[in-house]
Amino acid sequence: NDTIDYKESEIIACCERMPASREAYTYSVLVMIEEKKYDLQANEADGRVWHPFAQLPPEIKCLCTVNGKPYQANIDIQSCHPSIWAEYVVSISSDKAILEEERKKYAEVFLLKGREPKSYLSELLGIKRSRIKQVLIEYLNRKTLPKGRKSPFQVYDAWLRKEFPLLYAEWRKTEVD
Repeated sequence: NDTIDYKESEIIACCERMPASREAYTYSVLVMIEEKKYDLQANEADGRVWHPFAQLPPEIKCLCTVNGKPYQANIDIQSCHPSIWAEYVVSISSDKAILEEERKKYAEVFLLKGREPKSYLSELLGIKRSRIKQVLIEYLNRKTLPKGRKSPFQVYDAWLRKEFPLLYAEWRKTEVD
């Protein structure tokens, strides 16, 4: 039996800064939690157990307590390799010190507390939120970009090259394809 609590005033203040559709969705999930109108269900495809709390936006989760304990963080192992890309590049480099500043800057994109990286990158790059995770994973699993019109992969590549030129150059030297 779970007990998920929150201060209504904090939730309202947070939701007021959301687009209307996200605000409505957030409140609908909170109602499910409050009224305990859900069944725990295992997802056969990935083995995860579905619970409405997992569907709440991260900025709402951090305002909640679960069984009296403050919510700390969400760990999404399924998409962790975009967040450790810079760590990998530094680990294979012969000149680690020169990459340190960019490594820290890149880590902030994915690991800054209170920032949901997929939403941040989606807004920054103009790639649909529903596509960004797929773009990150597919992009980092190959270095060749689709030919033709400007694809989300090319947009991400251009951003990576511009914002993290030293890491990007070092990564492009690897034999990963």
